[in-house]
Amino acid sequence: KGDPGDKGDKGDKGDQGDPGPLNDPDLTHITNLSWIHDDDGNLFPNLDEFRQFSGEFGLVILFDNEVVMNTVFRLKGETTRSEVFQVYLRQPGEHGFCECLLPDVSYDPVDVTGIDPDGRIVDITPLDPATDQAKAVRLRLFELPVRTPLFVLRVVFRADFALDTKGKAIDGEHIGGLVPQRRTGNG
Repeated sequence: KGDPGDKGDKGDKGDQGDPGPLNDPDLTHITNLSWIHDDDGNLFPNLDEFRQFSGEFGLVILFDNEVVMNTVFRLKGETTRSEVFQVYLRQPGEHGFCECLLPDVSYDPVDVTGIDPDGRIVDITPLDPATDQAKAVRLRLFELPVRTPLFVLRVVFRADFALDTKGKAIDGEHIGGLVPQRRTGNG
């Protein structure tokens, strides 16, 4: 029968190697946004100002390296869509709060040309929508179907699906909601 502690060839895995890298310096992160996370209405004191901002300027995400645009959004003729970068509207409904994906949006790569002292993106230059790689992407909302002044927008960026130019996923965990004081990621 053999020694109960003897695993033979089947169970012998050898010495454990060194742990994998933490805080891989070769990963891409989100560094800045065009909005303030968890803002309580200080940035946009009324709905009209937010509608103008979201339709003209938009929600912009800046990365510290170039990102492959077709992993963030798909260009289909004149329209764009994304399963990676989305905005949800949460507002009171008949049976409690309801949350829905806002469908009437467009995406395009942009070049960030201005950041305010608080780290918020305040100036951009649109790039050709067919641009393959860029350091920033913008989502614009063309309709905001708000029924009451009490609403929340939830921005979702599925970083594991967005790839940088090295073929690596974006290290996008928004730990503590601290962008821009702390870039995203956990290594």
